[in-house]
Amino acid sequence: MNKVVENKIEHHQAKTYRTDHFSAEQIAYLNEKATDQEKEIARIFFKDKNLLIGPGVLHHKEGFGWPLTSTRRAINNLTQAGILVKTDRTALGIFDKPEHQWKWASEKQSKLISNTPLSHRDILKKQQQIDAGKQPRFQRKG
Repeated sequence: MNKVVENKIEHHQAKTYRTDHFSAEQIAYLNEKATDQEKEIARIFFKDKNLLIGPGVLHHKEGFGWPLTSTRRAINNLTQAGILVKTDRTALGIFDKPEHQWKWASEKQSKLISNTPLSHRDILKKQQQIDAGKQPRFQRKG
């Protein structure tokens, strides 16, 4: 494996979402498992840089022992990290509905992707700061 790519995959840390109700120990465990999943998926795409596949088909083909939603989260996080690229191509997924396909990001594509996009939690916090002191939205008038 190319040293730069190996470092990119090995130093990648997963993002988990909606974990406010878990203890610190549980969150650490979830982050560790999510990171392992993302590294496994990244290695699959790295081994076959021509692989063009959607999350559902990849999940089914590889027989991952975790939920399909975790595969989708992992692929989205790897895309945000500049490791994978979402293409405009679609194919029928495992539920006979079209799903987008992803591929390994070339070095040029990887550099074009912003370093740290906002997470869902960051966006919510930013919106709460904007809304601070304002009336709630969609409030009925008197």
